[in-house]
Amino acid sequence: MLNERQIDAMDRRLAAIHEAGHVIVAMHFGLLSGYAWITPNEARSDEIRFWIGSARFPGAICLNEMERPMLACAGAVAEACWKRGCVDSIYWGEPDFMSPPDWRLAGCQPGEPDPLCERAIQHLEPLLSEDGILWSSLLRVARRLIVKRWVSIEALWKAGGVPLSTEAYYEPRGRSV
Repeated sequence: MLNERQIDAMDRRLAAIHEAGHVIVAMHFGLLSGYAWITPNEARSDEIRFWIGSARFPGAICLNEMERPMLACAGAVAEACWKRGCVDSIYWGEPDFMSPPDWRLAGCQPGEPDPLCERAIQHLEPLLSEDGILWSSLLRVARRLIVKRWVSIEALWKAGGVPLSTEAYYEPRGRSV
């Protein structure tokens, strides 16, 4: 049985992994601005997480129809990969599996992933899994979030970025304007 301090540390890591997933995928798609943060959840009850986070990406509007749901689902997929859990979209039927803003960015109603969202989830697993090309970058950004509680894409690019592959694991359909 974990004590409260251990639960707090585990939840802090999970919040950092979630937000780092969004940041790393945003950078993978070439977004040049955006940020993520984590903070203790002051309003928590026993059923709610000790730590919460958020991410903002002003350039997300320029992503194509596949990249937007991939960015939206990246946090939840990163969490599942970090926990070595199942990433299969069939398990995504819970409205609380992603935050309301993530569901909106994915273009889906909470708990109702559409076929495009399901494809996005399938494309994210090989990127964010332990043997995926973005795994080490995911861990680096998560560590930075744990320590600093905030990270910006601009600062990561200025610091030399994080090793990212430019290889696509889906078929881009062009940018929307």
